[in-house]
Amino acid sequence: MLARLFCGLRARRPYPLRRLSPEHRSPVRGASDSVELFKLANRDCALEDVGTGGAIPGAMLGLTVGLARPIPQAAARDRSTPDRRDETMSDVTGKREKSRLREGIRAARRAIEPDLRDAWNGQIREALLKTEPWRRARNVLAYCSMPEEVATWNILHFALQETKRLALPRCIPGESRFEAHWITDPRRDLIPGVLPGLMEPRENAPACRAAEPFDLIIVPGIAFDRRGYRIGFGAGMYDRFLVSHLDSRRLALAYSLQIVDHVPADPHDLPVHAILTEEGMIEAAAR
Repeated sequence: MLARLFCGLRARRPYPLRRLSPEHRSPVRGASDSVELFKLANRDCALEDVGTGGAIPGAMLGLTVGLARPIPQAAARDRSTPDRRDETMSDVTGKREKSRLREGIRAARRAIEPDLRDAWNGQIREALLKTEPWRRARNVLAYCSMPEEVATWNILHFALQETKRLALPRCIPGESRFEAHWITDPRRDLIPGVLPGLMEPRENAPACRAAEPFDLIIVPGIAFDRRGYRIGFGAGMYDRFLVSHLDSRRLALAYSLQIVDHVPADPHDLPVHAILTEEGMIEAAAR
């Protein structure tokens, strides 16, 4: 009788046990089984532990020998556990890299000294107000910055002073998307949002039409590369929104420490056209 190697992997047996016929059973439990086990491991099999009924996934067949029976694709996909085979190794690697960059850059932003942060915010703001996309824009979608981000509050006030039409995003609770609303008075039109430190338009603020044209969209982000690809908080809200505004100029505001060599990008990701830092403008290569 084989000892159960992984107690936590016990599962309901989808079929009655059927012993392997002698010609399929290896007489030696060890390295000599590797060829036959390799073949089994590349099938959708669950290895049944004799006498216990514990199921061991086919990927672990190289660890022991027992009784195996193929599980049809449909049966495997009906289980409550997501089928991880649909996720390629590159997908997993990309998610891990994004998570690593997200944590590292956020820590670096929080560590910026207040005086230095104020100086950088001022440099970025003054540079933005001199850019051609800002001067020409009539309809602008921006956002209320959180404490660790490049400050946008003065930028919002300048937009209203210059009589631009200013819209801000409002996150929809329970959904990975936002709606844009026009504002004219930040003190009146904004309330605390779903994230700590985030201000958003009131729900009754005038809503932008679904395909409302924006001359300039100021896009937030945590990390960027010189192609213009970005890492946000991971909800994909801006990716979904920007697809409907392909003609808009997409500009990101960031500190230079947020620029990295490479950001993992998915096929649906849209790069920004440019990134403005305290060191100057970076025209994106992938635009």
